[in-house]
Amino acid sequence: PRPAQGCEDKMNKIMRGVIAALVFPTSFLYAQDLKPKGRWFDHRDSTIFQPFHPTKKLKEHLSSNFLEPGKGGVLETLRINLHGGKTSDYVLVNRGQCGAHNCAYALIDGKDEHQMGEVSGSAIYILDQKINGMPVITSYNQWGAEEGIYMCYVFDGKAYVPVSAIKLEGSSVKALFDNLKGLEKIGSPSPGPKP
Repeated sequence: PRPAQGCEDKMNKIMRGVIAALVFPTSFLYAQDLKPKGRWFDHRDSTIFQPFHPTKKLKEHLSSNFLEPGKGGVLETLRINLHGGKTSDYVLVNRGQCGAHNCAYALIDGKDEHQMGEVSGSAIYILDQKINGMPVITSYNQWGAEEGIYMCYVFDGKAYVPVSAIKLEGSSVKALFDNLKGLEKIGSPSPGPKP
């Protein structure tokens, strides 16, 4: 049986569009042409974090690993504004739980002190792009000198959840950091992250 003429016409139009996009690529097809805008911080910059003593309410919402002191662990916080309102949200880190290159961070809603998710990495990027009214967050988890995982987190309406992860090596790591140059570093006037 032969497909209906209307269906065949639609398929032909779609295929012509796909072929045109492949033959005549435009700049919007290349991610490397898109420079992200936003802010970033690095767990190694201890000057931007302040000692933190969680309230009883917050202790109830935090996962237990953030409250265990670990080796030399101190809870520290960095105020950020994820909601865009007058109340600051904040990032919590327990340095006793950090590895050589990476830390886990709890994202805390400043209005009611509930945990909005966890992100991890050596550098965290809070992008201007928003999904569900909240900024997209990406991170780089360093594994070695020229190797790591680049992750993306989005707000699903209740919490930040990981939506993608890609392993990068060698020139891909350099390309990532070249693309992220120009982002504002939280707490410092220095431009752009370094691998």
